[in-house]
Amino acid sequence: MALNYVELTCDLYDGQGSFLQAGTATFTPSAVLTDAADHEIVAQIPVTVAFRPYGLPVVRLLATDNGSPLPSGWQWQVVFTGLPGAPAPFSFYLPYAAGASQYLSGQAPVQSVAAMMAYLLLTGGQMTGELSPAVVTLTDAATITVNAGAGNDFRVTLGGSRTLGNPSGGTDGQKITFDITSAGYTLSYGSAYEFTAAGPPALASGAGYNDLLGFRFKASKGKWQFLGSPAGGFA
Repeated sequence: MALNYVELTCDLYDGQGSFLQAGTATFTPSAVLTDAADHEIVAQIPVTVAFRPYGLPVVRLLATDNGSPLPSGWQWQVVFTGLPGAPAPFSFYLPYAAGASQYLSGQAPVQSVAAMMAYLLLTGGQMTGELSPAVVTLTDAATITVNAGAGNDFRVTLGGSRTLGNPSGGTDGQKITFDITSAGYTLSYGSAYEFTAAGPPALASGAGYNDLLGFRFKASKGKWQFLGSPAGGFA
């Protein structure tokens, strides 16, 4: 057989240094594995070993770094039954590169594939679904308070002519948008907002219209630089 297997010793001890003598450990692969190269399917069948008074149990398990079985990234999960102290189940990779004989104590717990896929790589990641920033509704006031650390999509309905306060908590390169329903009121801006020579845009004057304003934070200047807005607003 071309697949690599590991002899895994289940080295569980109590606080006195005695190995456990009752209960079971059950190992289950996280997915059904297909090895087309060697014409094998590894079923998702649990493998159970029992703890007995005559020594530590050893189980033979398929290594997780075999090159051909799919899906890649699968793991083993171990669940303990009837053991003193009720140790928690966990998942782990079992690489053959670490040796044909290994110990359960040497296996580092890892998150499930589904849980790991919920995280995006810090570099080089690619999202396959939509990204929806939480909408932050701002409180209308003479000077509207903005906390850039609270989100990226801010919305407010003006009850009069207002000033948009300087955002707090910005990070370099952060982009924020404001959805502003003005009903003909004017909007002034705090000193941290920066516009081109053309100046701030005029808000839509029609009742029920809303404007979208975009800014990007440039930390070296301490300014939120205006990205633009559509003329006339949205009905």
